[in-house]
Amino acid sequence: MKNLAIIFCLLMFAVGVAIAPAAVGADSSAGPGSAPAGQFIDLGIPVLRAAVYTHTLGPDERGEMTKIYGIFTQSAAPVFLVQIDPFTGASRQFNAPIGTHPWGLVVGPDNCIYIGTAGDEAQGGLLLRFDPAHPDKGVVNLGKMAASETYVWALARGEGDGCIYGCSYGNGKVTAYDTRTGKFRDYGQMKPGQQYTRPLVVGKDGWVYTAAGMTEPDYIGLNPRTGEHGSSRPAELAGTPAKELAQGAWAVFRKGTDGHAYQRDNGKWYRLIAGKAQPIAESELPPAAVMRLKDGRELAGVTTEGIWTLRDPATGKETSGRIEHQGAGMRIFVLGQGPDGQIYGSTILPLWLFRADPLTGKSEVLGKSSKAGGELYSMLPLDGKLWMFAYPEAFVSSYDPRRPWSFGDGAENNPRDFGPMGDGHLRPRALIEGPGKKFWVGSFAPYGEFGGSLGVFDPALGKPVENYRNLVKNQSISALAYDPKSGLIFGGSDVAGGGGTTPSESQAYFFVWDPVEKRTIEAAALVKGDTGTPAMTVTGGQVFLVTSPSNTLSVWNIKEKRVVDQRPIDGGPMVEISMGTHTDGMVYGLTKKGVIRIDPKTYEVKLLGEYAPGVSAGWVMNKHGIYFASGVHLVWWAWPR
Repeated sequence: MKNLAIIFCLLMFAVGVAIAPAAVGADSSAGPGSAPAGQFIDLGIPVLRAAVYTHTLGPDERGEMTKIYGIFTQSAAPVFLVQIDPFTGASRQFNAPIGTHPWGLVVGPDNCIYIGTAGDEAQGGLLLRFDPAHPDKGVVNLGKMAASETYVWALARGEGDGCIYGCSYGNGKVTAYDTRTGKFRDYGQMKPGQQYTRPLVVGKDGWVYTAAGMTEPDYIGLNPRTGEHGSSRPAELAGTPAKELAQGAWAVFRKGTDGHAYQRDNGKWYRLIAGKAQPIAESELPPAAVMRLKDGRELAGVTTEGIWTLRDPATGKETSGRIEHQGAGMRIFVLGQGPDGQIYGSTILPLWLFRADPLTGKSEVLGKSSKAGGELYSMLPLDGKLWMFAYPEAFVSSYDPRRPWSFGDGAENNPRDFGPMGDGHLRPRALIEGPGKKFWVGSFAPYGEFGGSLGVFDPALGKPVENYRNLVKNQSISALAYDPKSGLIFGGSDVAGGGGTTPSESQAYFFVWDPVEKRTIEAAALVKGDTGTPAMTVTGGQVFLVTSPSNTLSVWNIKEKRVVDQRPIDGGPMVEISMGTHTDGMVYGLTKKGVIRIDPKTYEVKLLGEYAPGVSAGWVMNKHGIYFASGVHLVWWAWPR
């Protein structure tokens, strides 16, 4: 029967009949051992687990503090809430009808659990509610906290006014929801030109405090009764940088056991009263207010994977358990080939490294491979190790698949963390192996700043050895390629700055970097009006690069130092860092629609195969074919015969 099933599947592929995608989790398999030529094969979902974003202690149906609540994110379905009884270990899962990335969480004055979401226009900026007294109603969508906002970063409970407050991304607002009337109130942008507010705290006087950023960061106090708001910084620090807010870091607030709100500014603590910071001695700072179960235990933490820990403050004794849940799949952010021939990939927020067999799709989730908590942006194999570069700060780590898994920053650890790349690196989108077996890393700029960096990391020394910022003024480095024959490195820029900025430049550039002389020897805007460079490769003395949004292919002749051909690419926008030369001498790449081939002699661009569900991220090209991500799925396109 098994042989008949395999023959039937192969026949179905041969006649072009679609086969439903497989849902494959860790330590499972999908896909045939060999693929029909020129076909797409869905290898399944490598990461079925969901991730805990936020957590809190909360009430049960009687209003007593007896429960733990974990709020999970996933990509293939909306967020969900799990209610855990730490006394029995029992848990119940409640799926939300809508919403992604549940950053905000608070227990409201009505004993309901409120969740703020982040994401696109449809899924982000929402306020969700779960009423423990009426679990049959599940998680309810209350709507947008503000029409203009797509992220609710944090939520806080008001003081005696029946409201909960939220801070946001989009236009950097503070908003409120009145639990008594069901109405929202939009207090507007907290500081002109600033797109972020995060996090926030409410003092015993009812004032709401947050921080606005990223280009001109400031602490903000808001009187919710009048709408009055302004800087809460002390007079002696007015106009000086707040180091706690540098490069997009979250402000440091505390709700003390005395009910007052506190903020830390340049290493010192201040009590917040009526919208202004009052200096205090370190000895005057009260402990942070903490929620406790009715038996007095505190929530010590909940891991991303769902392991919760309670601590008895009187005895120090800890109790732990696991949140049982059912996930639908996490989105694949980037793929790379390992030194062992396996396919590796990273999920996004959180960063989980997974590994999949290129022929069967059998996969396993390896775990966190970097101190960075976001996602891998790029990876390459070298000398038996997989080298990885992650958001934020372009943290570098390496993994040797021949050794046991033991993450850390020591020489004995595997994966081993080597720390950040340094100034100007936030999202390390571009990565190549350049001269001297060193990695060249091109990054997008940090939050609130312009001008990304081109850095050099030496694996032999385990540290960055060179760094060049603002090679293209006020722009980020989004694509790189290396030509061993000429010894030159080629790069492409993107006008985007760090989060919270609006581009100051209007034109993406192509540049040529001499790694010996350490200088730019050529720079040119190749396509008028294009603002980004998603992909680039070198072959046969020519650089092939695509610029966006026009999706134009430009071919630069290295010897002649000029563009020799330009033409549009049919097949939709180019997928980032998804372009390379195969052993047949042809250039291949991925667009949002499917696989393209470029003839390096005639420059003809051909769409070889269109994948109906779409291509969301790339990429691996090997002897078996081309691999990419389509949402949460790993997909294989087999080479045509």
